[in-house]
Amino acid sequence: HSNTAFTGAVAHILQSRQNVFERLNDFSLYVLSLATKGAIHMKKALRKYMELAPALHSKMHSSEIDVSAWMYALKRLPENVTTTFVYLLATNAPTYFADNDSTSLLSLSNKSKLIATDARRRTVFEFCPGKSFVYLRDHQTDLLDFVTCLCVHVVEAGKLRRRLNGQGQALIQQLVNFSKPESTGRTLSLRTSYCESDNFNSLDEILQRAGFSDAEITGLGLLFPDTQAAIVQMFYHHEDYNIQFRRDLNTFSIGQRDTWLERIRMAAVRLTKSADFDDVDVHIISSNTHSVRNCLSPFPRRYHQDIEAWADMHMPHLTEAETESFKHKENYLYFAMQAFLKSKEAENRSMADLRSAIELDHNFVCLTDHFDTGVRVQVVDVSKFDLALMDPVLGKYLGHALPRCRRQSLIVNMDYTFGNQTVEVLGMLILLFGHSIKSINVLGKAGSLQGSRGDIMKPTHIIAAENTNEIIRLPNDNMMAQSLSDISGRDVHEGPMITVQGTLLQSRAMLNFYQRLYKCIGLEMEGIFFARHIQKSIAAGHLSADVTTRFLYYTSDLPLDPNSNLSQAMKPWEGIPPLYAITRLIILEVLRSIAPDPCADAPPAEDHPSVWRRALDTLKHTKYSGAK
Repeated sequence: HSNTAFTGAVAHILQSRQNVFERLNDFSLYVLSLATKGAIHMKKALRKYMELAPALHSKMHSSEIDVSAWMYALKRLPENVTTTFVYLLATNAPTYFADNDSTSLLSLSNKSKLIATDARRRTVFEFCPGKSFVYLRDHQTDLLDFVTCLCVHVVEAGKLRRRLNGQGQALIQQLVNFSKPESTGRTLSLRTSYCESDNFNSLDEILQRAGFSDAEITGLGLLFPDTQAAIVQMFYHHEDYNIQFRRDLNTFSIGQRDTWLERIRMAAVRLTKSADFDDVDVHIISSNTHSVRNCLSPFPRRYHQDIEAWADMHMPHLTEAETESFKHKENYLYFAMQAFLKSKEAENRSMADLRSAIELDHNFVCLTDHFDTGVRVQVVDVSKFDLALMDPVLGKYLGHALPRCRRQSLIVNMDYTFGNQTVEVLGMLILLFGHSIKSINVLGKAGSLQGSRGDIMKPTHIIAAENTNEIIRLPNDNMMAQSLSDISGRDVHEGPMITVQGTLLQSRAMLNFYQRLYKCIGLEMEGIFFARHIQKSIAAGHLSADVTTRFLYYTSDLPLDPNSNLSQAMKPWEGIPPLYAITRLIILEVLRSIAPDPCADAPPAEDHPSVWRRALDTLKHTKYSGAK
């Protein structure tokens, strides 16, 4: 007790008197406060960002190009970032683009060019050359993520430009002339293109003359496939960004999120044949769009021979050690299936449509997200499963006997929410299903402060990084560390975890603070929002007090280790086995919780709108004043 009290006192003094998180909080508050005024002053935001010293952006103050940090940021920014000057960020589509009969961003997609964002499910439309619209999933976490990633880009692009500027006008002119597009429209490529200059034969020579190392030159080639064009674009751009922000205040209208919820309700009605969910057990899983689906879907079992034959012809050959690292044959099948389906999608959509049709025949409804929330959902009636068509590793642990249930049981598997977006998404599901929700399960990847990539983390508490006064205990019902270790074959770490506001909003000082004084094992971005809203919903009577909660993560990165942070991609055999280990364990616990008793088909019932939709309709036609 004395040691705990001492470390608690030290933590309190450092945070309250020494303001160890002042710069992190100052940056967040500054960006969020400016957003309420409609615009973000990037140069001022950048100055505050430069004071943060993010663990991921370790070379921020060096003249050396931080390829890893820049790569992380660019993958989460729109691909037109080097040619766009104005970004309009909003939590809803601009009304002047919406059709009268449309409440989603689909109408906007018919009018504007969709811009890809590689590693972030972020909807971006180009209104016109130089101006783009970014649909934010929430007005805090997504906003901070976009701004911090843009800050990384501005810092690194500025380094590049200044270093080239320092070489004089002659070299810059050579670079500009070298990068002019040819009349054929052919894209010049790094290390194979030659200019007409007598002084330089390749872009490499220009960059080497400017003092860039071989590693930096190689890195620029990885960052920008059309390297010459990108460098010239950044030269002309000069990091002159204008960030505008609009928050939707018309909260009584039927918008994107309400459409998303209504589609889930209709899927549940279709499976249960009832609009009343009082006699249905609902298990919510927050995971991803593939691991739960692959474990429960009959498609991998039906087409495993086709997938394996395709993989033998098209997948890179794995060493014996790499093959063994997948641990289970099914893990490799799921890995190969992603590439298999992608190749078929390039040819036509018949395979994807076939997969959806097979799943629908087995009471498995997949809802794609048409820009509404960025959260895709699968609704599954587990009370009618055929164990022979499920993941065989699950069958092994279930003893090859699937529990029968006394009531219909649905799994609502939703894609990862993004930080503060969790509050709205989970809140809507709780208002839809209420006391029928028997468990809420959160699984995913997280940064670890100990161990190795691929290890398992079982949190005992969750702490809000910006406020150590808020610590919530996580029961993690029926999840023994030994079971986790047996299924995963990896080390299991138990202890508190912290929820951070963003990947780039974590300094080494902050991580060391929580590791040493609070014994935290890792960090993620949604846990506190889940735990907080579950407590609130129980207190408000919207959720049963005996609801089961489970939180499990696998280690995707070690932010204090430069060689194992998020800028360094995991190998498939590193990430897939632990992901499927925690997925299987969550599904096993859900299936084991089903009480034995033969199921009876629910009789058809008249459809009624959800309580959420009824509330919106009421408020829409009622004049409301908070003062009355």
